[in-house]
Amino acid sequence: MTTHGLVKNFLLIVAVSIISCKKDSHKRFVSEIKSNKSEVTLLAEGGRDSILITSTERWKIKKTVNSEWFQLSKDSGEAGITTVYIDAQPNVSNAGRVSDITINSLEEALTPVSVKIKQSHDLKISYFLNRSAPGEATIEIYGKGFSEI
Repeated sequence: MTTHGLVKNFLLIVAVSIISCKKDSHKRFVSEIKSNKSEVTLLAEGGRDSILITSTERWKIKKTVNSEWFQLSKDSGEAGITTVYIDAQPNVSNAGRVSDITINSLEEALTPVSVKIKQSHDLKISYFLNRSAPGEATIEIYGKGFSEI
């Protein structure tokens, strides 16, 4: 083989190598949906907290049946990063509240993401009614940080 033939073959091999090793111009990414929190705990006094949803697809939130005690600022969104606010009124019951929300993708069969929503309660320590006092005085004492017996 001549020098000219060797150079020609070498250039052909280099050209084929460059073309075959060229990076894929369509970068592949993994579709996902996630939340920055797996649990949110709201105070007994009520208030607001938030979760950050990051998704490569459109999404929708489904609340469980026993979740009327809190509201979401939005229940669906587009791909990207979205803040969803969770608002709850004061919990005047003698029990804490717990519910779940599930974030589902609308585009692909991605694994849903669950977030537990909890609200503490003030434990009623004592209740006193004095019928002989003017106005039948009622005293209710609430506290925090106690365990129920």
